[in-house]
Amino acid sequence: MEVKEVVKISGRDVYYVTLSTRSSGFFDVFFKIRDLVESYIDKEGIFTWKQTKKFREGKYHSHRDIVYDQANHKSLYEGKTIDIPFYVQDSLSSFYYLRTQDLKEGNSVIMDVNDDGKNYSVEAKVIGIEKVTTPSGKFKALKTEVVWKREGKVSEESSRVWLSNDERKVPLKIERQIKTGTITMLLKKAEY
Repeated sequence: MEVKEVVKISGRDVYYVTLSTRSSGFFDVFFKIRDLVESYIDKEGIFTWKQTKKFREGKYHSHRDIVYDQANHKSLYEGKTIDIPFYVQDSLSSFYYLRTQDLKEGNSVIMDVNDDGKNYSVEAKVIGIEKVTTPSGKFKALKTEVVWKREGKVSEESSRVWLSNDERKVPLKIERQIKTGTITMLLKKAEY
């Protein structure tokens, strides 16, 4: 995850942020992953204006753009106009929004998130405080369980996010359960 720069969208200052995912080591030989997610997050309101997803996972390739018209509560995805909640987040901007919240053990944050043309209610609940070891060092972290719901049904895929237990709430570790197993991402380095 990286904040690249501040740009203008719809006359507003927005953070251009990216999340890149790469397979490594032995796994990379058999199933190469080169994913890039780009989001444009309103600097003042911390909500999304646009998201681009570029996936290269083995033989699968995909490029998707989602444009959010926050003033009129609409998004444009694959040529379709979709109604969205007021100040909706996307899958990446929701991390940045979560980091602005007052997080304590036992607290939950509920967010409206739009991902790939679908609206979700996402609950991030702080379930404990743990020590986490990453290539960047050892940290005391807020362990957060993230549950995605659509039309009242809980998604099969779940995730856990460990955020540094300080004012920055840096994402240190992310575990995502998918049908084929668990994907783990660790912080390599942080620059402020």
